[in-house]
Amino acid sequence: MIGLIYLLVMGGHLLLSIWVVNLAVKQARKRSKPGWHYGVPMGIAMFLVLYWDLIPTHVVHRYHCLVDGGFTENKTLEEWKRENPGVTETLILNQQQGAIITGNRRRYTINQRFAWDVYTTRHILGIRETDKRIVDLDTNESLVRYIDFDTDIRAIGLGVRGIRDLKVWLAANSCELDSRNNNLSRFNAFENEIELLGSGKKW
Repeated sequence: MIGLIYLLVMGGHLLLSIWVVNLAVKQARKRSKPGWHYGVPMGIAMFLVLYWDLIPTHVVHRYHCLVDGGFTENKTLEEWKRENPGVTETLILNQQQGAIITGNRRRYTINQRFAWDVYTTRHILGIRETDKRIVDLDTNESLVRYIDFDTDIRAIGLGVRGIRDLKVWLAANSCELDSRNNNLSRFNAFENEIELLGSGKKW
C-alpha cells in the first residue's frame, strides 16, 4: 500500500513535470526562441521541487564517511592487559542495560573498568553521526572507536516523524558498503571480548 502511494506521488510529479515543460517549450516557441531556453530551466525547477536535497545529501554523507568514518584501534586488549596486570581477573560484568545520558552521550557500563559510550551528533542536511567508543573508566582513554554516518530516514512502518521521512530516496543507513570488511563487526567483536573479561560473576 505504501509502495503504491509512492508510485502515485512520484508518477504524478513526473506527469506534471512533463506537462509544465511542454507548456514552457510552447511559450518559448511562441516568442521565437528555441524550446530548450524555457524547457530546460523549467525541467530543472520541477525536479528540484521534490528532489532538491537528493544529490547534496548523498554527497555530504559520502564525504563524512570517507573523511571521518571508520574503525580505529588505539590500543589492543593485550596491550591493556600488560599495562594493567591482574586487573582482568577482578572484573565483574554489569547486567544493567540502562544507559546514563549526558548531553549527546549515552554510556553503558560494561564492568568496573570499561564502558561503551555512544555519541550522536547532527550535521547539515540531516546527516547523523554515531560515534561509538570502548573507554577505560580509570584513564578515560578510548581503546577502540567506530564512527558511522546515516541520513536518519525512518521506515514508514515505524511512524513518520516529519516530511523528511517520506523522502525514501534520501535513505543511506551506513557508511558500510562492503560487508566483507565491516568495521562495525570489528568494534562489536572487541566489545564482546571486554564482556568476557573477569571472574565470570555478574552484578
